[in-house]
Amino acid sequence: MPFLPVMTGRVVDSLEVSERFLWDLRQTVSQMLVENYAGELSTLARRHGMYLTMEAYDLDPCDDLMFAGRVDQPMAEFWTWPPYGVAYSCMEMTSAGHVYGKPIVSGEAFTATDAEKWLGHPYGVKVFGDWAFCHGINRFILHRYAHQPWTEPTRRPGMSMGPWGLHYERTQTWWEQSKVWHEYLSRCQYLLQQGLFSADICYISPEESPNRWYVPGKSRERPGYNYDACPAELVINKMTVKDGRVSLPDGMSYRLLVLPETETMTPQLLRKIKTLVNTAQRWQARSR
Repeated sequence: MPFLPVMTGRVVDSLEVSERFLWDLRQTVSQMLVENYAGELSTLARRHGMYLTMEAYDLDPCDDLMFAGRVDQPMAEFWTWPPYGVAYSCMEMTSAGHVYGKPIVSGEAFTATDAEKWLGHPYGVKVFGDWAFCHGINRFILHRYAHQPWTEPTRRPGMSMGPWGLHYERTQTWWEQSKVWHEYLSRCQYLLQQGLFSADICYISPEESPNRWYVPGKSRERPGYNYDACPAELVINKMTVKDGRVSLPDGMSYRLLVLPETETMTPQLLRKIKTLVNTAQRWQARSR
């Protein structure tokens, strides 16, 4: 049998040496998942005329933003029961879409637990959809529309999908009145798929793995300004200063670059930040 190394949780040599080794190990695992799973699946999909979408967050042992950056269409989710459940995923996946140049970021929309009890309706869930639109979600994947094989009225409300999802199908009492609601959703999605997201601040995401969403504060609301998070690989390899703004190749630009709240940073990232600062200072000197 091949030898399989086991992580036993022991300190080897010293705590610092052990932590350095574990950091490198976790980065290796992250890179393998990013490149050999998400990246390879995207390559295979395009080879066969398809594209790959993925909910690239939560419990994966890698950098979420880099993971999402390898797919064609990052996908988030937002819940109506409980209200704004998994809200962080919308901020995380839209950031990935913006900084990696993905024009469409989808969202598993209006999902719910069994607390919904067939009581959900367009007026009741509109506020959640509008919230997701404001954060950059521009394609809704409705969760859920269950197959209803019977036409007899006595069979209503019909089939469900276990305890999960907003009951969103033709057996609902409001279904025949929902045309304007669907036109509204279609129009919003179409408009939000045009142009670029406007944001003031770009947060550099910590060089960690697993790396969950780096967000200022824990609120589901933005603190008075728009922002994206950007992984270190894009800062190092793609970010420049153009007309005094930190910019990325697909058109996104920001007035301010914020460093991660962490005690460690790789020399490559430090050198690139120094280059960006020097370039910005030269631009400011010329502009005076």
